[in-house]
Amino acid sequence: MLRKVEDKLGLTMSIAAQEIMSRYLTIKSNGQKTLVHYDELFYIKSGKDESTLYFVDENSLTVKEGIGIFEEDLPNSDFKRVHNQYIINKSYAC
Repeated sequence: MLRKVEDKLGLTMSIAAQEIMSRYLTIKSNGQKTLVHYDELFYIKSGKDESTLYFVDENSLTVKEGIGIFEEDLPNSDFKRVHNQYIINKSYAC
């Protein structure tokens, strides 16, 4: 999402900043933005009007976003949508 805004505004980041940001997902929850490193994200499960993110440390976070938003933002090289309701981190797939 951040990359889309930068592209529209014609902004550029340094190569180091781009590398750091390319490994994080920005999540909005309860009016706050949180950066989540891809390696911390285990899988995402979609509900009716929300999605729950499950982390490798066994914590979870429910946000009012559809799973399609995450599918667009997460890199296909690291994540795969395996069902209408699930996106998994390929690093942790059996």
